[in-house]
Amino acid sequence: MIKPFLKSRITEIIFGTGIPMVGFICAVKNTGALFDLFWIYPLLLLTGWHIITVNDICFDRGNFRFSMKYFPSLVLVPLLLAGIFFLKPAFVLVLFLTILNWNIYSLYGKYNWLTGLFHNFAGGILHFLVGVTAAGCTDLFPYYAQALFFGFAMISGAVHHDACHFLEDSRRNYRTGAVVFGEAIWWRLGVIPMLAGTIFLLCSKDMLFMFCFCLSSSSYFVLYSATATWKFNNYMLYFRILCRFAFAMGALAYIAVRLLRMS
Repeated sequence: MIKPFLKSRITEIIFGTGIPMVGFICAVKNTGALFDLFWIYPLLLLTGWHIITVNDICFDRGNFRFSMKYFPSLVLVPLLLAGIFFLKPAFVLVLFLTILNWNIYSLYGKYNWLTGLFHNFAGGILHFLVGVTAAGCTDLFPYYAQALFFGFAMISGAVHHDACHFLEDSRRNYRTGAVVFGEAIWWRLGVIPMLAGTIFLLCSKDMLFMFCFCLSSSSYFVLYSATATWKFNNYMLYFRILCRFAFAMGALAYIAVRLLRMS
């Protein structure tokens, strides 16, 4: 039950909207702007659909045969984004950069551990800035600490993901960090980006953001220490599930309290 749930494309797409939603709530100034979510959130889902489609095609590129079922996500989604550019130019631009980042990652980046880390770092930053620009902000500097926190958190998640999929990646000749350095070593190294991200988290001027995600980060370090000590069956998989849950709870708590303060 756990693996099919994690591999569900709908789950991945919805989970991928989490950081943009945090960015949106972080930057939004009044409750009136919340009505923009009625068209912004569907765009986030469509963008995720496009990215997942490209990733799936590249993953099985040896057996890929083009079908019209790919046409809406591959072609129509970017055209739709281009068509609404005038509504929120900064938001649409960051969405396109996000698409470009993940498409390059799917095509080339994930086959090498160093480029894989770069694209995940850029992805974490861009996901947060998608939400900030969706709220109408064009001055992004005040949000650098939060953006970098998610960038480093995304690296950490990617490192643990690669360690968890070591056998699958090695059979496909991917040069991920787990394949190059060994799954156990690579999994242990995943804590380093999270430590770096925590430094930027503590630099955030948004005290509520800092509090909520300090709790999530603390849960990460507790889970990391526990699983590093007691290596039970599928401990990497369960660690990833529990970490996702911890950060999802932090995000939901942050969004809920921010909305209560605005109401």
